[in-house]
This record gives sequence, structure tokens and C-alpha cells, in this order.
Amino acid sequence: MPVCSRCASEYQNEVLQPITDNATWASQPPTADQRPGEARLETALTAVVVGLTAQFVVFIFGLAAQFVPSLSGSVLPSSLVGLGIGAVAFALLRGYDQAKLRW
Repeated sequence: MPVCSRCASEYQNEVLQPITDNATWASQPPTADQRPGEARLETALTAVVVGLTAQFVVFIFGLAAQFVPSLSGSVLPSSLVGLGIGAVAFALLRGYDQAKLRW
């Protein structure tokens, strides 16, 4: 069974501690506080996902319940609801981020 030379020398010396590579683990990855642009982008993308999910749910509900008889008529209410819920989600997430920074 082939063993690398570094591992073999450790077993011969009976040293069983893991080796850390300084080039890989020397610096910690930056946090969201160090990258403010990324936090804003994450907030915006989260709000878009919430809005599109709401739009999809309202669209499917409109098709199933047939509160609007045509397919094209169901698109407008679902789009408005998706935009509204996306804007509310963005405001709530932005307020949460601001409150988190104050503490």
C-alpha cells in the first residue's frame, strides 16, 4: 500500500497530529460585514425569490380557483401581488439588517 513520504515520516516518529497547510488556512474567509455590497445583493436576491414565489402561488391559485376566466387575465393580479410582496420582503430584510448592525 503506497503511503506518501510526509505521512510515512509521521508514523515512523509516532506523531499523530494533523498537518495544517499554512497557505490554505492562514487567512479566514471575509465575513458579510467586510463585504457590504454582497450583503445588499443577498438582500435583493432574497426579496426577488420571495416575490417570485408569491407570484407563482397566486398564479396557480388563480388558475385553480378560476377567479379570472382567462389565462392572460390571471397574469396581471399575480404580477402585482408578486411585486408587492417582494417590496415588503425587501423592506423587512433591509430593516432586519439595519437593526442587526446597531446591536
